[in-house]
Amino acid sequence: MASELRVNTINSRSGLGTITVSDTGAVFTGITTIGSVTVDGGTVTGNLTGNVTGNLTGTASTATASATAYGLSGSPTLSGITSVSTTNLTVNGNAYPAAGPLSNRNKIINGDMRIDQRNGGASFTMTGDSQYTLDRWITRTYAGPGRFSVDQNSASPNNIDPSAKLTVTTTDTPGTYGYAFGHRVEGYNFSDLAYGSAAAKSATISFWVRSSLTGTYCFSVRNSDGSRSYVAEYSISSADTWEYKTITFAGDTSGTWLTSTGIGAILEWSLGSETVKQTTAGSWQSGNYVTTSNQTDWIATNGATFYITGVQLEVGSVATPFEYRSFGDELARCQRYFVKNHGVLLEGYMQGGGSAMNYQSHWPVTMRQVPNITLSYQVGTANESGSSAKIDGMTYRIVGTAAGHQFRYDLVDATAEL
Repeated sequence: MASELRVNTINSRSGLGTITVSDTGAVFTGITTIGSVTVDGGTVTGNLTGNVTGNLTGTASTATASATAYGLSGSPTLSGITSVSTTNLTVNGNAYPAAGPLSNRNKIINGDMRIDQRNGGASFTMTGDSQYTLDRWITRTYAGPGRFSVDQNSASPNNIDPSAKLTVTTTDTPGTYGYAFGHRVEGYNFSDLAYGSAAAKSATISFWVRSSLTGTYCFSVRNSDGSRSYVAEYSISSADTWEYKTITFAGDTSGTWLTSTGIGAILEWSLGSETVKQTTAGSWQSGNYVTTSNQTDWIATNGATFYITGVQLEVGSVATPFEYRSFGDELARCQRYFVKNHGVLLEGYMQGGGSAMNYQSHWPVTMRQVPNITLSYQVGTANESGSSAKIDGMTYRIVGTAAGHQFRYDLVDATAEL
């Protein structure tokens, strides 16, 4: 014969713990530890407050709008959960991507400013518009007379990675001309965003920035011909203090966006506003725009400084931690666009003056296009004659000046920048 005990409330001897039973369930009050709970039907409904240790199995229902995070301590196992319905997933304080891959997600090359083939860390002062400095980073004057220097600086938010330090050397009052520091993304590296189509994806840019001048600054995204533009504002609140910025922009469903070896996207951090390139912030525009009227005219202050590092562009609406790649990996990515001091040595026995010898030299990586070649150093007894560049290397030809052993050693720079 079955026994049955019916109660409304069970109190502990100390009076600190209470179990209140009703037709709809039980409420545990003042009880901090429960050895085990078996629920008929396998469903727990309601809120679990405090720490949950051990294993959670089954299916989690959709979180309420007020829930912002769930904490799991110990070594819990989650099984039977195929998706997380929140905007993003954070583990140990680090956000995981809302879209796209976990690796190779950063579309910026040399975002931590480690590679500087051209200047080896030395300061470079621009002499005109569209000059590359640190690898993949370009200065803009839009034909204006203002000038600033760029150097690979040891100052950074984590005191490990370098930054790009910009310093005003020749001032200008913007209005007629604009000034910026920029990065150009190749079409192959931008095509998965599907811009110019109904499937266009949102993207997020994140970076560390510091300036001697506080105020409102602008970041812009444009297509290759400048017919589509997105401008966003961000604030530098404290002078000479590192600040972390994130900007998310919706995918552009209009315009023509190149998807191969051309310019996929033009990214610029404005340093002085050109009036005809001003627009409102926060939406895609038809036209060539890079700032708003609120842009701080950094270029107008002699000696003003602007630092930037840790730049990351990724698919989705979440700014994840900066993706570090090995130095060799990052250098190889840079060398698709520029190779510094590529050595070519050719030597052999010549039968006499006018005798020729040919040689095929290969770049470290296949370049974006057939590069322009600049001779930076040469030495030898033979003469170079009829060399030509290719996308994967160069054909080199020397002509002897006399019979006997002849050699030629050249250093060349190869440029295939966007």
